Amino acid sequence: MTLLKGINILVTGGSAIANYPSWVLWLNHAQWFGIPLPMWLFAAVALGLWILLEKTPLGKAIYLIGSNERATLYSGINTRRVLIWVYVISALLCAVAAFLMMSKLNSAKASYGESYLLVSILAAVLGGVNPDGGSGRIIGMVLALFLLQIIESGFNILGISPYLTMALWGTLLLCFIQARGMLGLDRVV
Repeated sequence: MTLLKGINILVTGGSAIANYPSWVLWLNHAQWFGIPLPMWLFAAVALGLWILLEKTPLGKAIYLIGSNERATLYSGINTRRVLIWVYVISALLCAVAAFLMMSKLNSAKASYGESYLLVSILAAVLGGVNPDGGSGRIIGMVLALFLLQIIESGFNILGISPYLTMALWGTLLLCFIQARGMLGLDRVV
C-alpha cells in the first residue's frame, strides 16, 4: 500500500488530478426511485458480501482462516487461494470506493482515502467483527456504518472540528476493544 501510494505521489507530483468528464460526476448525483446511486451501490455490495460470506464455500473458508489458518490448511482448504480471493475482492471494492469518491470530489489524490482507515476499523469492531478474526457479520457492519455516519453528521451540524471527530473515533475504538477484552468477548473457545 505504501509502495503504491509512493508511486502515485511520484507520478502526480503530489497534486490532485481534477476536472473529470461529466459522466463521472453524474455517478454521485444520479438517483433511482429518489435514492442516490451510491446508496444503491452500497446496498448491492453489502448484499453481495453477505451472500458471499454466509452462503458460499469461499465465505466459510474465509471465516475458518480467520479462526485458525493452520487448522484450515490441515483440513484440506487451499488457504493461499482463499487469501488471494480475499485480496482481489478487497482491491475491487477499494477501486469502486475510489471511483465514487472521485465522482463526489471531481478530483483524485493519493491521500484522499487516509481519513477513512480509522473509521473503517472502528465500524468493523463496532459491527461485531473480532479483530483477531473468525467472526463477524455484514449486518453488524452496515448498522455500525449508519450509526457512525449519523454521529458524524451531527458533529458537522454542531460545527465540531473534523480533527476532534477523528480523535473521538480513535478513543472510541480503544475503549471498545478494551471493553470487549474485559467482557471476554474476544476469547477463543
